[in-house]
Amino acid sequence: MKICERMMVPRVVEFFQKRGYIVFTEQYVGFGRADIISITLNEREVRRRLEHGVRRLPIRTLLRMMRVLDQRGEASIKELAKVLGYSPNYIRNIVAYANPLYLINENGVIKKISDYVPFTRDTIAVEVKIKNWKKGLIQANQYLLATHKSYLAIHEKTYERISNDVLKWIEDKGIGVLTIDKDGVVEERIPAKESGPKSKIAHYKLVESLWEKVLNTLDHLSR
Repeated sequence: MKICERMMVPRVVEFFQKRGYIVFTEQYVGFGRADIISITLNEREVRRRLEHGVRRLPIRTLLRMMRVLDQRGEASIKELAKVLGYSPNYIRNIVAYANPLYLINENGVIKKISDYVPFTRDTIAVEVKIKNWKKGLIQANQYLLATHKSYLAIHEKTYERISNDVLKWIEDKGIGVLTIDKDGVVEERIPAKESGPKSKIAHYKLVESLWEKVLNTLDHLSR
C-alpha cells in the first residue's frame, strides 16, 4: 500500500491522543504551519478561565499592558491608551477580556493582579513528510521557537536511509522522530527532548490561538 501524508497525519494524531494529548492539525507556529499540534492542559488555569468566561485574550497587547503596569503600579485607561498607541475603547476591551483574571478595573484605574499563565502545560509540534524529509527537519527545528518539543514524522523506509551522523544531529537538537510503516503503525524512533520554547511571545501567541478550539473541544466532551 502506498503511503501519503494525508494517510499519515491521522495515524500520528491517534498516536498522541492515546497518550492523553488534545490534538489539532494545520496550526500556524512561529515561522510556518505545523501539520499537528498536541497539547496537555494546565487544569487550574483552564478552570479559572471557564469560571470567568474568558473567550479570548489578545495576548500581545495584554503583555505590553502588563509591562507598563509593572513599571507604574497602576494606570488609567487613557494613560495606557496614550503609552501603547491605541484608542481608549480598545484598551477598555482588552481590560474586559482579562478582568478579573489578570487585571482589575477600579473606577477607570487599571491594576495588574496576576502574571499571565498559559492554559497549557506541554506543547508539541509535528511535521509530517513523505519525500522532502530534510525540509521537514528544518521546519521541526523552527517550531521549537514556540513549542516545548518537536517531531519529524516520516515513513520507516525513509528513516532507514538517514545516515547515523544526521540522526546524531537530530538527537542533539532535541528533535524527535516518528516513523510510520506500511500498515500505518507509528513508532517513536527518537524521543523528543524539551528544547523550547525559544521565544515566550511566540509560545504565548500559539497557545492563545488554540484557546477557542480548546473551548469547542471541552464543550464537545461535556455533551
